[in-house]
Amino acid sequence: MQFSSETERIEIINGMLLGMLMGSLFAINTHSICLIIIGSALVVLISAICTDTLSSRLKLPLLGLPYSIVAFMLLPLATTICLPRASSHLPGLFQSIDAILPLGAMYFNGTGSGGTLILLAFCLSSRYLALLAIASSLLSSAFLSAVGVPAESMISLVCRMNSVLAGCVIGGLFAVPGKRSIAVAMAAAVLASALALAFNQILSFVGLPVLALPFVVVTYICMLVFNAQRGPAWAYFWLPVPALPEASLEQIQIATIRGVDYRSIALKAPFQGQWQIYQGFGGAHTHRGNWHYALDFFQTSDSQSFAGDGGQLGDYYCFGKPVFSPAYGTVIDAISDLPDNEPGDVDTINNWGNHILIRLDCGGYVILAHLQEQSIKVKIGTRVAPGDRLASVGNSGRSPQPHLHMHVQESAYLGAKTIPFHMSGIITHNPGENTYALRVCPRENDLISVPNHNQPLKRALRLVVGNTFVFRVTDEFGEQSLRKLHVSLDLNGQFWLTSDGDARIAFSSSDELLAFYNRQGGKDMLLDAIVLAMGSTPLVEGDLTWHDMAQNRVLPRDWIARLSHAIFYPFSPSAQSKYIRNWDSFQKLWTQQGEHKIGNWTCHTSAQLCEDRGLREFQLQIDDRVILNASLLELGIREDNGIPEWSSPLTADATTLRSGRDARVPGVNHGEQASCISST
Repeated sequence: MQFSSETERIEIINGMLLGMLMGSLFAINTHSICLIIIGSALVVLISAICTDTLSSRLKLPLLGLPYSIVAFMLLPLATTICLPRASSHLPGLFQSIDAILPLGAMYFNGTGSGGTLILLAFCLSSRYLALLAIASSLLSSAFLSAVGVPAESMISLVCRMNSVLAGCVIGGLFAVPGKRSIAVAMAAAVLASALALAFNQILSFVGLPVLALPFVVVTYICMLVFNAQRGPAWAYFWLPVPALPEASLEQIQIATIRGVDYRSIALKAPFQGQWQIYQGFGGAHTHRGNWHYALDFFQTSDSQSFAGDGGQLGDYYCFGKPVFSPAYGTVIDAISDLPDNEPGDVDTINNWGNHILIRLDCGGYVILAHLQEQSIKVKIGTRVAPGDRLASVGNSGRSPQPHLHMHVQESAYLGAKTIPFHMSGIITHNPGENTYALRVCPRENDLISVPNHNQPLKRALRLVVGNTFVFRVTDEFGEQSLRKLHVSLDLNGQFWLTSDGDARIAFSSSDELLAFYNRQGGKDMLLDAIVLAMGSTPLVEGDLTWHDMAQNRVLPRDWIARLSHAIFYPFSPSAQSKYIRNWDSFQKLWTQQGEHKIGNWTCHTSAQLCEDRGLREFQLQIDDRVILNASLLELGIREDNGIPEWSSPLTADATTLRSGRDARVPGVNHGEQASCISST
């Protein structure tokens, strides 16, 4: 029988739970072993049925449902054939610590020592889950005490065990970590205790235990109730793939700073060149109440929005400038026949003036307002993409001077309540610093611009399937070696930069960005250094500063530093990174400096980016000590059907190093002449 890898893992866990249940209740002999074997087969069959029904149709996880169903089948059978009972557990240590007993009960050892071991395992894998488990247990104890259930009774232990399971699974594994998921998890913990009491009353008539059924039912109720149909706030409540909360937080933090935020819609700038924010979110003039999330743009020179005396519309710098689509979507409304106001006048009847309303593919509706009369170039039903020319900036509607208004609203009704959005891929200009950002909400008077793409750098850093890169690596002791990396593509369409070991890092690229993420595999300082040195690298022109985050695991820290961070910063899994890139006119390349901080620990990286060779050299440094330096020696292509393997040295010392140190890399053609080529 074939299942997905996730279903196979759940199958194994359900089988293990069934075996542990039988072992905790009955003595191990031939009969009990036969029952366990029969039960394991039934777990596979029940899992198949549940996968085809609950998982496929309702998108619900299996959890412990197959184990519970099979246990309800086997326990009466075990009683019928008179299986001898197992000896009772010893009381164990830490029996007085009541809050940890339900943790041990999850694995059929509801003693202090069993609970302590499980709590330690929780703390090692996830401090977040450990806190959820203790909080769920304490909350359940308070509820049971309030309804008069004795704390020392078996049903109390079962209730609290189901509460811990519900709290940890909902608040820690399946939902996006945060205040909302914690609140739902705690409510689910109380509900699981109440259901356990009710199920105990019902199942006691047929001599069956409650097991984990209340936890499963509560989890299904929460997943069916709290979904996108309950409103936008619940649209991204559940994780697409269950994960430990620290891992989820890390992925969310990195995605957010790179412009992917489930709480906010990303928009490109609807203009070209440099503009200023006339009015930001919560602006004092009109961005209040339902229209809080809105931006007004205009252009200035020497803090003035017009030339001459400003008496004519043509005096204003932004009047007549082109307006572009900020996102993918469909035009559902467009008005273009309202006259432009003379400077200082406003139309209080047609507040939005000439406007375009676009239904976004990602949800929500974006409006571009105060457009120039008869300038709209699209019709209702037109499909638009970022960068498509839509209209021109005007002064229609409630607009005393030419400017462009943009907001995202929750429905198609003109003037509906606005919802959060952010701008992606813009530069904010501050004195002495130009900051590039993939997620920014500009404030009033901010000066922003749309960067120009750096096509040579984009071509040089283009990573194509089959590309190979040979680096000369020098460690902190001066030892040199050759390392080979290659680009691969998996069955899911994900691109990977893979080392000559088992380490790899996922990456994605666009017209203006190369981003690395999701480091996997064993230790590899070279690959980690590349991730830190490059991070998310803008493929745009100009000297820039930008901020990013890096996975905790790529930082070159010893186990003492990692343990100290886990204790003192349990909910800050990502490193804060700041990059500064400048053009070196002498060497004709870009120098990219990075600072990476997590807690009170810091490391630095530097990289040299050549517009014909890509990443030429980089180094990783802690304090004043360089612990790794790598230089690119060769570029090539891996062998494939119909494509012979080839490589080309980039420096004259590539061959010298190999012959001198006898460090030949298998599969590299060492006879090619040195040349300067790009990674394409």
